[in-house]
Amino acid sequence: MYTLQFLGLFATSLLLFTPSTHAAAQDVISKWLEEFRPSVLSIDQQRAELEWFQRVAAERGLQGVTVQSTAESITIHSYESDTLAAAFSDITGIKVNHVIMDEGNLVSTITEQIRTGKRYFDIYVHDADSNGFHLRSQRLHTIANKTGVDGNGDPIYEMNPLLAPVTNMTNLDLNDWMNIYFGSDLDGNIIQLTDQQFVNLYFYRYDWFTDTDIKNVFNDTYGYTLGVPRTWKSYEDIAGMFRNRCRFLNSDDLVPKCIRPNDTPPVGWDGARSVYGHADYGAMSTLQVLDGKLGWKYLTSFYGGPAAMSWRYTDAWFSMAGSDDKGLPNGGANETGVDDWGIKVVNHVPIGASVERGGAMNSYAAEYGLNRSIEWMFNYAPSAALDWDFLTAGSKPSRGDIAQMIFEYTPDLAKDYYKSISSPVVNSNGELRWRVAPSPVGRYWDRGMKVGYQDSGAWSIPKTTKGKQLEAAWLWAQFCVSKTVDLKRFIVAGTPIRKSTINANYVSDRIKFWGGLVEFYRSPLRHLWTDTGTNVPHYPALAQVWAPNLAKAMVWANGTEEGRAVGYTPRQAVDGIAHDMDILMQRMRFNLKSPNLAPVNTDQSTYYTHAPDVSPKAERTEAYDVKWTMELNVTESYQAFFDRYMLCMAPGDAACSA
Repeated sequence: MYTLQFLGLFATSLLLFTPSTHAAAQDVISKWLEEFRPSVLSIDQQRAELEWFQRVAAERGLQGVTVQSTAESITIHSYESDTLAAAFSDITGIKVNHVIMDEGNLVSTITEQIRTGKRYFDIYVHDADSNGFHLRSQRLHTIANKTGVDGNGDPIYEMNPLLAPVTNMTNLDLNDWMNIYFGSDLDGNIIQLTDQQFVNLYFYRYDWFTDTDIKNVFNDTYGYTLGVPRTWKSYEDIAGMFRNRCRFLNSDDLVPKCIRPNDTPPVGWDGARSVYGHADYGAMSTLQVLDGKLGWKYLTSFYGGPAAMSWRYTDAWFSMAGSDDKGLPNGGANETGVDDWGIKVVNHVPIGASVERGGAMNSYAAEYGLNRSIEWMFNYAPSAALDWDFLTAGSKPSRGDIAQMIFEYTPDLAKDYYKSISSPVVNSNGELRWRVAPSPVGRYWDRGMKVGYQDSGAWSIPKTTKGKQLEAAWLWAQFCVSKTVDLKRFIVAGTPIRKSTINANYVSDRIKFWGGLVEFYRSPLRHLWTDTGTNVPHYPALAQVWAPNLAKAMVWANGTEEGRAVGYTPRQAVDGIAHDMDILMQRMRFNLKSPNLAPVNTDQSTYYTHAPDVSPKAERTEAYDVKWTMELNVTESYQAFFDRYMLCMAPGDAACSA
């Protein structure tokens, strides 16, 4: 039977590719090969891969099928919509309508499709942050099943039989993904395949941090060496130094002027352009706010209007503070532990977010994390930052007056305002004046914990997609992540997914162009930055409760009489988030690992009787704050800096003094 089937397909392919049609097909491929250079593949290898897509589409009778596909509005997906969809259609004859929409609408749409079974799209690029929802709902096609581990420790996968006939077994190379587990279920099976990923890192002005005068002023003021901060305490010292000491920046200056502790400010000091030691944002996205700043009035439709403000916190901010458990990728062994949303699980079953149920969303660490972000906003950031939102804040350090930003989403750094020689943060010879580095951590952070957040937009195929639609959609997804095009996608958008891309010779030859991003992804440090993980049983539903509570904390912090009357203290805000999440989780029912909340424990004396580095953690005072920076050496490569950073993960490590 299989022989006859093969012969039938072979005969069909012969009929489809007559000499004239074959020549036309080759011409189409040649045209697009120019677009997809450079590549990690040779031109001949690229041609062979594109011919495979062309041939399989013909053999499976997929020419003329239209794939309905959607992704959120970031640069990489616009490139897919504007360029890759046209290329794929030309090469395969499969039409693609790759719709770009804001993330809130996208999440709403896929959630509704899963809930009702009604088909809106054949395939989504949907955040793997919702992986916990998808693995519990079991409404996505599994892409590949994990069947074991090879001698190198890499997973062995077997493709879903529905997808295997249209899978490029040679070039897909799932073990080439840097973080394949972001879209895996509890057994390691791939249910979402990463299409793009980006990370939040620490942004700083390398030229200022290596300036001799600024370094001397910092040392005179704080008693230790200026460098990349390892702790929030040092981040705060640096923010204070630039806001209060080194904030004199004339229009022609590349580096701000400083005054030492006992100096008299020079004439014109107060009238000069100010430098800021911190940048952040305090408003909701204009897509989701009804009235005014600080997000006080918010939409109550799907996503609750929280996206812009709560992303700032749901994206592992409290993990950076130190609220979760040790263990990768998301606290504990992921089987039992507390994650960066403060949700405690036992055997992957969520039992609560509040301390009263064993969680940590309203722990001392979470309160500390929210407190610090608010204090820094008001003390060290431009006053206008209260009006900035997620859509606008990422570009602000490119203005040239911001010394550092603890929470910079890296796709912004691929934009012209960070790369063009006309930018205030680029030298006239094209050299970047900025770098990114690993993020500093708070006083509750302990070695062995995750550090920060990576976003993974991942190909997700609802089970409502069947037959030829399923095969065509999977071909389209493979095309977008193929080795033929992935290096070009990284050049366009700065969102790498493959090891072969980040290690490409082309990238090595131009490594300075990415300001430290490549060094980060080549370093084992990248494993300490993970997505939201599997503990969160329903990301979109639980995300709704963050913004109203966080917004009220911002209103309270604004200090007006009205704000203090209607707002929340940081303690009230984290209490609100924790208890609201508990209420929602109590109602949730899934096909697998539904929440089963622990009873409320009212005996506060028992909350912190476990080991001090187990979450929720007992209160840590300022005595736990450590002043610690990694000194920059202008004569060493930035890769050497990252290597040194990795070896020095605690102040007592031998490498820290090397």
